[in-house]
Amino acid sequence: IIGQSLTSTFNPIVDYVSKEIQISGTQIIVIGAQFISIYEMDLQEPPIVTTHGMILSRHGSVQFNGDIFTYGGDLNRIDSDKIRKLEFFSGNAFFNNIASFPTAKSYAGGDIVNGKLYVFGGQQEFAGSDPEDIIYVYSFTNNKFETLHLPRVLYRSFTGRIGDLIYVAGHINPS
Repeated sequence: IIGQSLTSTFNPIVDYVSKEIQISGTQIIVIGAQFISIYEMDLQEPPIVTTHGMILSRHGSVQFNGDIFTYGGDLNRIDSDKIRKLEFFSGNAFFNNIASFPTAKSYAGGDIVNGKLYVFGGQQEFAGSDPEDIIYVYSFTNNKFETLHLPRVLYRSFTGRIGDLIYVAGHINPS
């Protein structure tokens, strides 16, 4: 943006609108509702695209120790409570479930500090459920959850992290 230069590439795969992006080494990995798209950083070639076997929407993603994890947001309402590790085998992507939140999560932003995943607010269903003030804290070290509370409910939440600080923004009212 500073140099006023733009590079783009076109992905011909049609997928739902929800996407999460992670940078891993020299690759941009886009976790869509049904597909994983892997781009090289220079965007000179179309992405490598593979299915991941789920229908995700309003899910979240984070990185920890070089691995990519997604959480919540399953449109089938089967795995919306899951934290999943993204794996690749023989050119295909799939998710391994590593933990389950106490309740389902959609529209919830999160980030990792000191080996713990913090997931803020959101709601339990893709549509029609009440917003929450719940903060789930999952420890990758001991595979345990802690539950905290925000000062107010957040219908949708978004996060950014600098060092050990997680900044949280969100929609207070769904209307």
